[in-house]
Amino acid sequence: MKFLLSGEGPTDIGLRSYGGTFEHGPMTLFIDMLAEPILGYSARQIETEPGDILEFCSRQELMDRGKPKGVKFAGKKYGKGRAYFTANAQVLGSLALQRSQSERCPYVAILFRDGDGTRSRDDWEIKWASIERGFPLEGFSHGVPMVPRPKVEAWLLQAHRDYDTPHVTYEGVTGSRSSACDVKLKLAELVTNPSREHLVELIDDGIIDPFAISDACTSFRAFKDALEQKARAALARDR
Repeated sequence: MKFLLSGEGPTDIGLRSYGGTFEHGPMTLFIDMLAEPILGYSARQIETEPGDILEFCSRQELMDRGKPKGVKFAGKKYGKGRAYFTANAQVLGSLALQRSQSERCPYVAILFRDGDGTRSRDDWEIKWASIERGFPLEGFSHGVPMVPRPKVEAWLLQAHRDYDTPHVTYEGVTGSRSSACDVKLKLAELVTNPSREHLVELIDDGIIDPFAISDACTSFRAFKDALEQKARAALARDR
């Protein structure tokens, strides 16, 4: 099985280097660690080179592929301004479906987008649902939204072994940098250097561990449950 991943920047899914190599971000390591018990192996460890199994598609690459057909625009049913996220999922799902069919290999596609300013649970649910509904519009049934609430730094904080307040998920605060609970600032204070390279190193050293995130963090639990469900379904379909 393979994974097609797309995010927003180097400190979430990662980036493509100038040489074309996929440089893993911390969320790619989270995905690999969460999928390992289902697969029975670490995709990252058995890749002959980065991108063999954990494949990458940048946000710009999604945009360059053009606007998909059949996008339903804002309205009462789907939420104002959310067609953009549905379109992203459609393009990623279409690409995953093409690769799955041409390679005769099951794929799981994961689209990462920060929750940002979604203070309301209803807003987060609309953003999640707008991504979730985009995949099947292209006939792809193994797509997973990855939407931290409010931002990826909240997940990284909770996964850190020195995070001593597991009841605090930051899910009720805005993702604004001007917030009194700015999770970017809190993470920088905890790890000193919140670069992609250093965060990956902390995960590899077991200092940041996704399995340490409390179930009280509903956005992470939603992602973890969806990943498990879609990965198991993709494997079952391949047998």
